[in-house]
Amino acid sequence: MKRDAGLSLVELLVALAVLGTVFMVLANSQIANLRTTARSQASTQARALALRELETLSSRVLQVTPAAPTIYGKYAFARYYDFCRTTPLPVPAGVAPVACRSEAGAAVAWEIVSEADLSADPAERVKGEGQVRLNLTVVDARGVPFSVVERVSCYDVYPSPTSTAPAPCPEPVGGAP
Repeated sequence: MKRDAGLSLVELLVALAVLGTVFMVLANSQIANLRTTARSQASTQARALALRELETLSSRVLQVTPAAPTIYGKYAFARYYDFCRTTPLPVPAGVAPVACRSEAGAAVAWEIVSEADLSADPAERVKGEGQVRLNLTVVDARGVPFSVVERVSCYDVYPSPTSTAPAPCPEPVGGAP
């Protein structure tokens, strides 16, 4: 029997099945790429917000007020160091208290923690070598948390007389660190 030029119905169905399979693989790949892009974008936005808020917190702790009339002097660091402890020191009269954590339910959760009382034994702590830890958590659009931690040392705040002979940080007013 002589065959006419062209495709038979079976060949046409096989070709359509192959094309359909290839199309589904490509479509699934594209959908996966779009999901990955959306996740990356949400993560990048959360990371940018966290870093921006971290800079704001850092600037609060590193703030220097030239003519500060309080016993804490011109460096805000000393107030955060004394008042953001696990057991905060009492706030002296004439000294403004500092916020040590964000309000509940805030879009960006943050906390400033003095590392003054990490050691139970005061003799193990080095006098004047204080650090304040900044903890910050942002939840992205998908509900995934992103956390950032930064430590601010007294050496980031107090100036040294010379670069070759740095002075130790002054002892915080409220007590030994």
